[in-house]
Amino acid sequence: MADLKATFGELVLSEINGQRLALMVKHWEQPSDAHPKGLGAHSIRLYLALISHLYTIARSEWGMPELVNPVPLIRKPKLPRGRDRRLIGNEEERLLAVCEKTNPELADIVRFAIETAMRQVEIMGLTWDRIDFRSHTAFLQDTKNGESRVVPLSVVAEDCLKQQRERREGATKGKVWSYTTEGMRASYFKALKKAGIEGMTFHDLRHEATSRLCERGLPIMTVQAITGHKSTQMLKRYTHISPAALVTKKPSDFRNSPHGRAFRSPHSRAEEFLPVSRGAAIAPCPARSAESADRPPPGGSPVFPLCRATPCVVPLMRIA
Repeated sequence: MADLKATFGELVLSEINGQRLALMVKHWEQPSDAHPKGLGAHSIRLYLALISHLYTIARSEWGMPELVNPVPLIRKPKLPRGRDRRLIGNEEERLLAVCEKTNPELADIVRFAIETAMRQVEIMGLTWDRIDFRSHTAFLQDTKNGESRVVPLSVVAEDCLKQQRERREGATKGKVWSYTTEGMRASYFKALKKAGIEGMTFHDLRHEATSRLCERGLPIMTVQAITGHKSTQMLKRYTHISPAALVTKKPSDFRNSPHGRAFRSPHSRAEEFLPVSRGAAIAPCPARSAESADRPPPGGSPVFPLCRATPCVVPLMRIA
């Protein structure tokens, strides 16, 4: 906002044309004291979206229909390719081993990130009153996109929380983790260095978790509900399916799937559902049958329709 005010604060809307706006985009891209590397494409696009919205409001609500919106007249900066870094080989084991030696809490934070696909700020801001062990969920009130969401917890994710609760002597109030965001980030990067792992930011763990959810065959809309992405296009930027995960699927897996994804059958059990890591899963109620497919059983979760055959509501049950 400060950049926009400094640039256009003294101008009236009719004075901002395409040529002037294009020159300002080039200026924003140049290094400055405030932005040593220049503004990135994402930031500039946000500025342009804000300017465009201003013209829309002025034309529709302020009685200025003659105004010409200059934003559609210029070329927008091209977005860089999304990051595609994932844990490869034994990097996960090496990273967790170093984290355990550094601080077991750090290891649990890393595991929790891989299990839940939550953002760093969401994980570090998590409080005990938002954890429901009975429904195996975490409620996120304030998220990046301004909407609240419920995140299902796998067995491993819950174990991380329970171990942390023991460390905090049975705490039920306040923040879950004792680390500050800055302290955790510094410890994480030190652990990466000790483990000999390069180019794996903490945010890349969200990419890793999202990709694992998709590799398990969860419907896109279900994954989007879990991760909190506002659009499938943004979700796509976070999803990097491992070729090995595709090679291991048989052609019949895709034919049997009502959603066109790789399942052993439309009603397969544990391997079809939400396990994000080895040995942890969320599965449907075994009592569910074909006869009850059109009505949700009592206690069903309205947030995550996990059955692949029909987008119905099923209760979450856990498999150790």
